[in-house]
Amino acid sequence: MQPWNIPDMDSSLLRYNSYVKSLLVSNFISTTTNMFFSREILSSVGLMRNLRFVHDWDFALRVARSHEVGHLSSPLVNYRVHSNNTISKNRNWMLFELLWIWATHFEYFSNTLLQDMRPSSIQRSFDEVMNSFNFQGNDKVALTLFWQIRHLRVLGYDSPEEIYLNESELRENILKHITE
Repeated sequence: MQPWNIPDMDSSLLRYNSYVKSLLVSNFISTTTNMFFSREILSSVGLMRNLRFVHDWDFALRVARSHEVGHLSSPLVNYRVHSNNTISKNRNWMLFELLWIWATHFEYFSNTLLQDMRPSSIQRSFDEVMNSFNFQGNDKVALTLFWQIRHLRVLGYDSPEEIYLNESELRENILKHITE
């Protein structure tokens, strides 16, 4: 369930067979039904946040920041996509949450994404990131969210990304800038 089309997976971050890189690019978990974790992880990471479309993805990325994550090779759950799924209800809001995910988590995983960044591999690294993310024409919104969240972190705010979830007037203003 990639949020955007990735035409050349061999030139994207998905080529690495890395759980964390794949998770940053795509919500392959698809539903909280697919997750198993201990109470200690829940206590250390916190509850699912007030997100409608990507609460599972956000939670998994928060876990991946501080815990080893992986997946079972055999499927235990089937997820049926149909016209009444939550993801089909409000595309504008869904795009906001996809951009929010990237803006919230990209910085935490930048070392993982750029770990083999040497002068000889800068072009490949650039291409992999460029081929892995497609903000559906909302690049300025994604970059602005990223910049604001990062700046608020530098200023010492704890979880500044939650401002966008809790302040409905702010969120509504951002939704006006999102192109479907």
